Amino acid sequence: MAVKRKGDWPKVLLVDDDREMMRAVADFLSREGQVNVVGTMYDAQAGMAAAKSCDIDLVLQDVSMPGMDPWHACREIVDATSAKVLFYTGGYATSYVGLCRRSGGSGVLSKQEPYETVGDACRAVICGEEYFSSVFYDQLYRQDDQLVPPAELLSDRDREVLRLYVEGQTTTQIAAEVGVSGSQVYRILAQIRETLKADNDAELGALALRENLIAPGVIGT
Repeated sequence: MAVKRKGDWPKVLLVDDDREMMRAVADFLSREGQVNVVGTMYDAQAGMAAAKSCDIDLVLQDVSMPGMDPWHACREIVDATSAKVLFYTGGYATSYVGLCRRSGGSGVLSKQEPYETVGDACRAVICGEEYFSSVFYDQLYRQDDQLVPPAELLSDRDREVLRLYVEGQTTTQIAAEVGVSGSQVYRILAQIRETLKADNDAELGALALRENLIAPGVIGT
């Protein structure tokens, strides 16, 4: 079996606002991980733009960064390129597996894993597999059993957009409040409707109230 030269290794883009950790991860992957780290970005918007403009195989991306929602950035990357997205997180939330799959991601990797595992996970995802750290196994079982409530698949950004929308704020107002573009607000709302299976605004408001995503009495006219 021929051994790949470094120039033939898969290309990986790192996206994380923890610069010190990213330097350490990039150093290890470049030396031992058998992947080429082609760049490091520090927010989801910049990572998405870089992924769309470069020929890369994988984006290793944090789940919590300032600015654009990383879950929506993942969907944009997956829809526009052939790159895979592997989420990399130091935290834990019961919605991570569902959010990852809804956004088109290929796994969620804990930052508690050793760097050797990061390399293994990157190569597995590049080869078309999913990779989830063991801390997320309980969520995988719940996903497979279809026991996850749809509301758990909404990110914090989704919930904020939904709250503002059912309060009666305009797309322009929501965009200014959340810090995204008007077109992104439209896309976020479309994804929320699909996730909650809401056919119209009345159903959306009712579902949001039933799932405790908004407080009683806040639905605008």
